[in-house]
Amino acid sequence: MKKYMIIMRGNQDTFLNLSKSQQETVIKDYLDWVDILKNDNAFVAGSGLDHNSVKLVKDKDIIRYITNPYAHNEEQLSGYFIILADNMEKAIEIAKSCPSLKFGESVEVIALGH
Repeated sequence: MKKYMIIMRGNQDTFLNLSKSQQETVIKDYLDWVDILKNDNAFVAGSGLDHNSVKLVKDKDIIRYITNPYAHNEEQLSGYFIILADNMEKAIEIAKSCPSLKFGESVEVIALGH
C-alpha cells in the first residue's frame, strides 16, 4: 500500500456562514467518512486547517515575509487526509467520496514519497 495525501480546498467563509446545526452536520459527515476509511484500513491521518493561522515564510535563512497567503483566495486550503491505497486509481476513488465535494470544495490527490 502506498500513502497518498488528499488536499481539500474551498472558501472557509462558506463553512463559517452555516448555522451551528449545519456545521455540526458537516463535521459529522467527515467523522463518518473517517470511520469508513478506518474500517477499510485506509486512514493514516487527517485534519481540518485553521485558515486564520496560515502563514507563508519565504527565504530559508531569513524570515522576510510572513502573511496569510489564502486570506482573499476562493481556494483556501481547508484540510488534508493521508490515506493508504494500492494505486492512484484507488486513491482517486477514495477521494471521490470525500465530504468536501458535497460542500463545493475541490479535492487533490497527491502520491507521497518517491
